[in-house]
Amino acid sequence: MFFTVIKLVMGSMKRVNPALEALEYLENADLTLEEIVKEEPVQKLLDPFARSRALRRAEARFSKWFSKRGGGYDEKVLRKVSYGFIRKAMLEELYREILGNWGIVGAKTVDYTSLGYKVSKEYHRTRGNALLKVVKDLIQFHSIRFGVEKNMLKVIALATVKLERWLEREYSDVVFRVSKEGQVLGSD
Repeated sequence: MFFTVIKLVMGSMKRVNPALEALEYLENADLTLEEIVKEEPVQKLLDPFARSRALRRAEARFSKWFSKRGGGYDEKVLRKVSYGFIRKAMLEELYREILGNWGIVGAKTVDYTSLGYKVSKEYHRTRGNALLKVVKDLIQFHSIRFGVEKNMLKVIALATVKLERWLEREYSDVVFRVSKEGQVLGSD
């Protein structure tokens, strides 16, 4: 009886989860250029904790990269490498959040993340209507090849493109600082 009362009380309390709202928005959105330009749901999918986790992971990867290769790089190269590590870590967090909400774990996640990484790669190669056509073709291919629902693939593709646009605006100028001894000090 006590469990039933708690269940009724908990059921009546409505907690708003921004990530679930963003996923619902992306599920109902059409795959159009106008929708790709909007960046709103991405900030809801990646909360500040996920972003800081991704930045710490990117910084650790940069530190390892720098310790293996040593110094002597100009700032342009360091900026490009830093941005690449940040992109990869943010995409991982995004996919972890989306697939976790859908309850997809284990080896099945590769079917979805492979599409996301391909969309990310194409985003940097093509823009506009050409990007839209490539994304639709990739969704079609992955739905047939892996037997995955197209709507779920559309959400992954839309979220990836929106995240890429947001990352270009927010993190393209970030450079992890390195001391003379080769230790990573943070970012500018």
